Amino acid sequence: MKKLLTALSISILALSVGGAASAADVAFTGIEPNRVITPQDSEQTVFLNQDWAIPNGSSWQLLSGDYYISLSGNVVHGKRVGGPAKVRAFKSNGDLLGVYTINVVKK
Repeated sequence: MKKLLTALSISILALSVGGAASAADVAFTGIEPNRVITPQDSEQTVFLNQDWAIPNGSSWQLLSGDYYISLSGNVVHGKRVGGPAKVRAFKSNGDLLGVYTINVVKK
């Protein structure tokens, strides 16, 4: 019985030491804690009487150019030839993602 207890104790000790060694090998890569994500601005051409879905962002705001485009959610509709119109895109946390400058052209 004493030999069995000693064998089990040694096995448990070996497992716990092995677990501690593998936990020490964990490393995090690709994380830059001081990196600041800056807003990205973009230009886009939209055809007259056509729709274009803004690919990024979770909310959008029409800043200028409602004469040239209409905005419904993330869908821009080209109303009149010309521009520029500006749409501001936001991330899900409310931070600015960037401003889209949109020009409407004939197809």
